Amino acid sequence: MRTLLVKKSQLPEVLFESASSIVVCKPAGIPVIPGRSPEDAWSLRDWAEKRYQVTKVYVVHRIDKLVSGVVLFALTPEAHRSYCIAFEQGRIDKRYLALVDGADCQNEGEIAIPLMESNRSPYVVPSSGTKNGKIHRTTYRVIDRFRNFALLDVTLWTGFRHQIRVHLKAIGHPLAVDPLYGKRSALRLSDIKGRNRYRMKGPSESPIIERVSLHAVSIQFEEYPSGNLQRIEAPLPKDFAHLLKALRKYDSWEP
Repeated sequence: MRTLLVKKSQLPEVLFESASSIVVCKPAGIPVIPGRSPEDAWSLRDWAEKRYQVTKVYVVHRIDKLVSGVVLFALTPEAHRSYCIAFEQGRIDKRYLALVDGADCQNEGEIAIPLMESNRSPYVVPSSGTKNGKIHRTTYRVIDRFRNFALLDVTLWTGFRHQIRVHLKAIGHPLAVDPLYGKRSALRLSDIKGRNRYRMKGPSESPIIERVSLHAVSIQFEEYPSGNLQRIEAPLPKDFAHLLKALRKYDSWEP
């Protein structure tokens, strides 16, 4: 899979900051923490530590490298502990926008399937049993339907790597763009309009989006130590916004 290069216009954006916490909108293509490969050596955490000139920023949760959206960091050990406990107790609300294949999914639903790491890294697969009685849980509701796709509002109630991606595949509606669990690694206008209706204007067709069609749109938490309820929303990145615009124009149910 081709590595995505992050342009200067796609650098992280600070959405909220206090003495103990920051919320950042992560562009797709940047890992939250450094990875093993040289291309993943620079991370969102590194960027935050440099920006705030601190020796350590505490990672509260992660989103996948190819997912955009909100990420909460703690700036103190006390805030980090408080937020980690809140996550474990389900007191932090994380919501995602997910574009999936197929418009025939139920209006809303709950997916409660235990997950496990596959022997075939980096895949995650449903598990036949549970570890310590742990059931991984995702809920969703449809907020827009197209002829061939659906846009979902997804809430993550537990945390497991690739949870949303694997859960949506398990119900027969994988992300519209997902090189690991879906049908394609990019989505082009010709995929939306159909090959017979699309007329290419150049020697090749550029994709509208070439990363997983998942955006962490909001997070709600009680700020440490004040306890003030904060709800932070991340704007849609350009590729996701352009994709929805194309779908509403060319894949709508309306004539």
